[in-house]
Amino acid sequence: MKKYYKIVKSVLLEIKGIVLPKKILPRFILIVLVPLLLLQVVIGTFFYNRHWDTVRRRLANDVVGEIEAVIQIIQDKSLSKQVKETVIDYIAGGAQLHIAFYPNQEIVAKPLKDSFKTNPLQQALTRLKLQFTMQETAKQEQDVFIELKEGALNVLVPKRRFFTSTVLVFLLWMIGSFALLFVIAFFFLKNQIRSIERLSVAAQAFGKGMAEVPFKPEGAAEVRNVGFSFLKMKERISRYVSERTRMLAGVSHDLKTPLTRMRLQLSLMGAGKETEELLSDISEMEKMLSGYLDFAKGQSNTPATKVNLKLFLEEIIEKLTPKNPVLLKVPTDIVVSVQETAFKRVITNILSNAEKYATHVQVQVKQRKEKTVIEIDDDGTGIPEEKRELVFRPFYRLDESRNSATGGVGLGLSIARDIILAHGGRIYLSDSKLGGLKVTIEI
Repeated sequence: MKKYYKIVKSVLLEIKGIVLPKKILPRFILIVLVPLLLLQVVIGTFFYNRHWDTVRRRLANDVVGEIEAVIQIIQDKSLSKQVKETVIDYIAGGAQLHIAFYPNQEIVAKPLKDSFKTNPLQQALTRLKLQFTMQETAKQEQDVFIELKEGALNVLVPKRRFFTSTVLVFLLWMIGSFALLFVIAFFFLKNQIRSIERLSVAAQAFGKGMAEVPFKPEGAAEVRNVGFSFLKMKERISRYVSERTRMLAGVSHDLKTPLTRMRLQLSLMGAGKETEELLSDISEMEKMLSGYLDFAKGQSNTPATKVNLKLFLEEIIEKLTPKNPVLLKVPTDIVVSVQETAFKRVITNILSNAEKYATHVQVQVKQRKEKTVIEIDDDGTGIPEEKRELVFRPFYRLDESRNSATGGVGLGLSIARDIILAHGGRIYLSDSKLGGLKVTIEI
């Protein structure tokens, strides 16, 4: 048994390591292997046991029939001793039994063991209505002593008399059907799971802003229907975003043209207090319009590229030229896949805000399982906890004066959240260990 256990264990390990992906193995065991094993147990328990009992009972009846024939020959007084011995030897050879007769001897009756009470041979011998005793030898042979008027009859029944090829055929049928169903179910489940995983990858990629997602519906009819629905949804969303972008490009042209004309006319009117105020209003309108367009367009459709975060952040800080040095703690081996231009805008916006309101800024990057976490701490005034979610809303400003020189147009963090969400991550605010605000980005 240990040998077979090791073989089965090695086969399962090979299947687990080579054929089955790690994600598929638990589902395969639960959906396929467990029901198949339960089916084999049920078949083996009920059908096999009943079949085996029936076969053994019939074989035992055959043996007792041969013993009964030998007894009749012994008790036939018309036959000579030599003829009886010849016929008994002939029956013993054909029936594969070892038969010995001891005239004028009695058997010593011994109580049968409990295990013999369900023995089919013992049950069959009771029909002879003779006193008998039996025991099992070391070779699992049945040694039977039967008491007759003429003496004691000893019959040694080898265990091969209770074996039939139908049992082996049944076992082979069980193993063969199990292996066949196992292989069919494995490939079927593997194909279905592969289709679902491809759909999941395509949905995640599209959710991260990757417009060109290679995906072809395949698998079962239900899975294909879900795939076609996903493609239709993707087409509708892409068409909506494209139409919105084109509309905003037209709005940008229509609004900026009259603003430019107004600026030109005010410049020709000459310098004056009223003129300067109008020019200031026009500049603010242009700034708000540019911010609104940036927010509405969201991230660009440029493909994601792999960047080394240490070099990436060092470049941003160097171009930002902060008034105070920024403490950077980034491992050299962290590489992430991002849309570089859009992601650079997020980091630049957050560092610019931190530099504006704080004197000390710290950037730290950590790796948590499958996530890369960027923490930006400062010692500024911070943001009240009840307003930390509100600042991500479009056009929301902490500065109620609405002065664009002090607080912008209120779109910086909204655009940042849009970009981070498009990367499949999240951004949130909390208290900093430096006493100010902490901005955490997870991608």
